[in-house]
Amino acid sequence: MTSRIVRSSAVMLFAVLLAAACSSDDSSPTTTTTEETTTSTTEESTTSSTVEDLQECGDLSKDTVETIQQDLETLGYYDGEIDGECGDETESALIAFQEAEGLTADGKWGPNTEAAMERALSGGGGGSSTSTTGGGGTPACTEQEFQSIVGEGVTVESVQCEDGFAVVAASTPDYDETLRYEAQGGAWVENDDCSDFPPSLQSACNTN
Repeated sequence: MTSRIVRSSAVMLFAVLLAAACSSDDSSPTTTTTEETTTSTTEESTTSSTVEDLQECGDLSKDTVETIQQDLETLGYYDGEIDGECGDETESALIAFQEAEGLTADGKWGPNTEAAMERALSGGGGGSSTSTTGGGGTPACTEQEFQSIVGEGVTVESVQCEDGFAVVAASTPDYDETLRYEAQGGAWVENDDCSDFPPSLQSACNTN
Protein backbone atom coordinates (compact mmCIF):
# COMPACT_ATOMS: atom_id res chain seq x y z
CA MET A 1 0.00 0.00 0.00
CA THR A 2 2.70 2.34 0.99
CA SER A 3 4.64 1.41 -2.14
CA ARG A 4 1.70 2.36 -4.37
CA ILE A 5 1.37 5.72 -2.73
CA VAL A 6 5.10 6.40 -3.30
CA ARG A 7 4.86 5.40 -6.97
CA SER A 8 1.75 7.47 -7.47
CA SER A 9 3.40 10.47 -5.89
CA ALA A 10 6.45 10.04 -8.06
CA VAL A 11 4.31 9.89 -11.20
CA MET A 12 2.46 13.02 -10.20
CA LEU A 13 5.69 14.87 -9.46
CA PHE A 14 7.12 13.88 -12.82
CA ALA A 15 4.00 15.10 -14.57
CA VAL A 16 4.18 18.44 -12.79
CA LEU A 17 7.83 18.87 -13.70
CA LEU A 18 7.13 17.96 -17.34
CA ALA A 19 4.25 20.43 -17.57
CA ALA A 20 6.41 23.16 -16.10
CA ALA A 21 9.14 22.45 -18.61
CA CYS A 22 6.72 22.59 -21.57
CA SER A 23 5.15 25.82 -20.45
CA SER A 24 8.55 27.51 -20.02
CA ASP A 25 9.26 30.25 -22.64
CA ASP A 26 12.67 29.44 -24.05
CA SER A 27 12.58 32.09 -26.81
CA SER A 28 15.00 34.99 -26.48
CA PRO A 29 13.52 38.45 -26.76
CA THR A 30 14.27 40.15 -30.08
CA THR A 31 15.05 43.80 -30.10
CA THR A 32 14.52 45.54 -33.41
CA THR A 33 16.28 48.85 -33.87
CA THR A 34 14.99 51.00 -36.64
CA GLU A 35 17.45 53.58 -37.76
CA GLU A 36 15.76 56.51 -39.27
CA THR A 37 17.84 58.67 -41.50
CA THR A 38 16.44 62.00 -42.26
CA THR A 39 17.88 63.62 -45.32
CA SER A 40 17.39 67.29 -45.37
CA THR A 41 17.57 68.70 -48.83
CA THR A 42 18.26 72.38 -49.04
CA GLU A 43 17.28 74.03 -52.23
CA GLU A 44 19.60 76.78 -53.12
CA SER A 45 17.86 79.18 -55.33
CA THR A 46 20.05 81.61 -57.15
CA THR A 47 18.28 84.45 -58.78
CA SER A 48 20.23 86.12 -61.49
CA SER A 49 18.48 89.37 -62.03
CA THR A 50 19.52 91.45 -64.93
CA VAL A 51 18.41 94.99 -64.36
CA GLU A 52 17.43 96.61 -67.61
CA ASP A 53 18.36 100.23 -67.21
CA LEU A 54 17.49 101.29 -70.73
CA GLN A 55 14.13 102.95 -71.27
CA GLU A 56 12.28 103.72 -74.44
CA CYS A 57 11.99 107.45 -74.95
CA GLY A 58 8.20 107.20 -74.94
CA ASP A 59 8.25 105.52 -71.52
CA LEU A 60 10.03 108.40 -69.78
CA SER A 61 8.20 110.87 -67.58
CA LYS A 62 7.24 114.22 -69.04
CA ASP A 63 9.66 116.07 -66.75
CA THR A 64 12.53 113.82 -67.81
CA VAL A 65 11.75 114.31 -71.51
CA GLU A 66 11.59 118.09 -71.03
CA THR A 67 15.04 118.03 -69.42
CA ILE A 68 16.41 115.91 -72.26
CA GLN A 69 14.91 118.26 -74.83
CA GLN A 70 16.43 121.27 -73.12
CA ASP A 71 19.85 119.61 -72.94
CA LEU A 72 19.70 118.50 -76.57
CA GLU A 73 18.71 122.02 -77.56
CA THR A 74 21.63 123.45 -75.58
CA LEU A 75 23.99 121.06 -77.36
CA GLY A 76 22.54 121.97 -80.75
CA TYR A 77 20.76 118.72 -81.57
CA TYR A 78 17.16 119.80 -81.02
CA ASP A 79 15.22 122.85 -82.10
CA GLY A 80 11.67 121.69 -81.48
CA GLU A 81 9.22 122.54 -78.71
CA ILE A 82 10.10 121.82 -75.09
CA ASP A 83 6.85 120.02 -74.40
CA GLY A 84 7.86 116.81 -72.62
CA GLU A 85 6.51 114.73 -75.51
CA CYS A 86 8.97 112.23 -76.95
CA GLY A 87 8.03 112.39 -80.60
CA ASP A 88 10.06 111.62 -83.71
CA GLU A 89 11.95 114.90 -83.55
CA THR A 90 13.10 114.33 -79.97
CA GLU A 91 14.05 110.72 -80.65
CA SER A 92 15.97 111.69 -83.79
CA ALA A 93 17.87 114.35 -81.86
CA LEU A 94 18.71 111.80 -79.15
CA ILE A 95 19.95 109.32 -81.76
CA ALA A 96 22.09 112.04 -83.38
CA PHE A 97 23.63 112.81 -80.00
CA GLN A 98 24.34 109.14 -79.34
CA GLU A 99 25.99 108.77 -82.74
CA ALA A 100 28.17 111.83 -82.11
CA GLU A 101 29.24 110.44 -78.73
CA GLY A 102 30.06 106.98 -80.10
CA LEU A 103 27.18 105.32 -78.22
CA THR A 104 24.67 102.77 -79.43
CA ALA A 105 22.33 104.96 -81.46
CA ASP A 106 19.01 103.37 -80.49
CA GLY A 107 17.12 106.39 -79.13
CA LYS A 108 16.88 104.78 -75.69
CA TRP A 109 17.69 106.59 -72.47
CA GLY A 110 20.11 104.86 -70.12
CA PRO A 111 23.08 105.47 -67.81
CA ASN A 112 25.63 105.67 -70.65
CA THR A 113 23.65 108.26 -72.58
CA GLU A 114 22.93 110.22 -69.42
CA ALA A 115 26.62 110.25 -68.45
CA ALA A 116 27.63 111.36 -71.95
CA MET A 117 25.04 114.14 -71.81
CA GLU A 118 26.40 115.36 -68.48
CA ARG A 119 29.96 115.33 -69.83
CA ALA A 120 28.92 117.23 -72.94
CA LEU A 121 27.06 119.84 -70.91
CA SER A 122 30.01 120.31 -68.56
CA GLY A 123 32.47 120.73 -71.42
CA GLY A 124 34.08 117.29 -71.31
CA GLY A 125 33.99 114.32 -73.63
CA GLY A 126 33.12 114.67 -77.26
CA GLY A 127 30.79 117.62 -76.87
CA SER A 128 30.68 120.79 -74.86
CA SER A 129 27.97 123.06 -73.62
CA THR A 130 27.22 126.19 -75.64
CA SER A 131 24.55 128.81 -75.31
CA THR A 132 21.86 128.89 -77.94
CA THR A 133 21.95 131.80 -80.32
CA GLY A 134 19.23 133.23 -82.48
CA GLY A 135 18.07 131.77 -85.78
CA GLY A 136 18.50 128.04 -86.06
CA GLY A 137 20.04 127.57 -82.61
CA THR A 138 23.54 126.43 -81.74
CA PRO A 139 25.05 123.65 -83.88
CA ALA A 140 26.50 120.55 -82.28
CA CYS A 141 29.86 121.00 -80.60
CA THR A 142 31.47 117.62 -81.22
CA GLU A 143 34.61 116.32 -82.85
CA GLN A 144 32.44 114.54 -85.41
CA GLU A 145 30.68 117.80 -86.30
CA PHE A 146 33.92 119.66 -86.93
CA GLN A 147 35.47 116.70 -88.71
CA SER A 148 32.68 116.96 -91.25
CA ILE A 149 33.46 120.69 -91.61
CA VAL A 150 37.22 120.43 -92.11
CA GLY A 151 36.94 117.46 -94.42
CA GLU A 152 39.60 114.97 -95.47
CA GLY A 153 43.27 115.56 -94.89
CA VAL A 154 42.70 117.27 -91.54
CA THR A 155 42.15 115.40 -88.29
CA VAL A 156 40.22 117.03 -85.45
CA GLU A 157 42.08 116.32 -82.21
CA SER A 158 39.95 118.19 -79.67
CA VAL A 159 37.14 120.72 -79.42
CA GLN A 160 36.41 123.40 -76.82
CA CYS A 161 33.15 125.33 -76.92
CA GLU A 162 31.71 128.14 -74.86
CA ASP A 163 28.91 130.66 -75.45
CA GLY A 164 28.58 129.89 -79.15
CA PHE A 165 32.31 129.93 -79.91
CA ALA A 166 34.55 126.97 -80.67
CA VAL A 167 38.29 126.39 -80.74
CA VAL A 168 39.33 123.28 -82.63
CA ALA A 169 42.77 121.69 -82.38
CA ALA A 170 43.47 119.93 -85.66
CA SER A 171 46.39 118.30 -87.38
CA THR A 172 47.58 117.31 -90.84
CA PRO A 173 50.43 115.01 -91.80
CA ASP A 174 52.66 118.11 -92.06
CA TYR A 175 51.56 120.48 -89.30
CA ASP A 176 49.17 121.25 -86.44
CA GLU A 177 46.71 124.11 -86.54
CA THR A 178 44.09 125.86 -84.45
CA LEU A 179 40.72 126.54 -86.04
CA ARG A 180 38.26 129.08 -84.66
CA TYR A 181 34.52 129.19 -85.19
CA GLU A 182 31.44 131.11 -84.14
CA ALA A 183 27.89 129.78 -84.24
CA GLN A 184 25.72 131.82 -86.56
CA GLY A 185 22.27 130.92 -87.83
CA GLY A 186 22.57 127.32 -86.68
CA ALA A 187 25.96 126.72 -88.35
CA TRP A 188 29.63 127.08 -87.49
CA VAL A 189 31.32 129.99 -89.27
CA GLU A 190 35.06 130.66 -89.18
CA ASN A 191 36.07 133.56 -86.93
CA ASP A 192 39.76 134.21 -86.36
CA ASP A 193 39.24 137.25 -84.15
CA CYS A 194 40.09 135.91 -80.70
CA SER A 195 38.91 139.15 -79.07
CA ASP A 196 35.35 137.96 -79.74
CA PHE A 197 35.87 134.77 -77.80
CA PRO A 198 34.98 134.37 -74.10
CA PRO A 199 37.82 134.50 -71.52
CA SER A 200 37.75 130.74 -70.97
CA LEU A 201 38.74 130.19 -74.61
CA GLN A 202 41.31 132.97 -74.96
CA SER A 203 44.33 130.80 -74.23
CA ALA A 204 43.27 128.09 -76.67
CA CYS A 205 42.21 130.63 -79.27
CA ASN A 206 45.62 132.33 -79.27
CA THR A 207 47.47 129.05 -79.77
CA ASN A 208 49.09 129.00 -83.20
